[in-house]
Amino acid sequence: MASLTRLPNPQMYTIGWITALDKELTAAQASMISSLPYLRFGLMVGIGAGIPRLADNVDIRLGDVVVS
Repeated sequence: MASLTRLPNPQMYTIGWITALDKELTAAQASMISSLPYLRFGLMVGIGAGIPRLADNVDIRLGDVVVS
């Protein structure tokens, strides 16, 4: 008999993207709504602060950005 692999709970979501495309956002939303039809949520996306490394005399890089 073949062994079955236990899949993670599909009701648990952890989603995060940097510069996500509209198609991925729509797919994630559709997946959540199909399994949780009464789900209501808000999405806040933005940059909390930019922290340049002035000592290195370089531009702001991805690792220098704090997202809150």
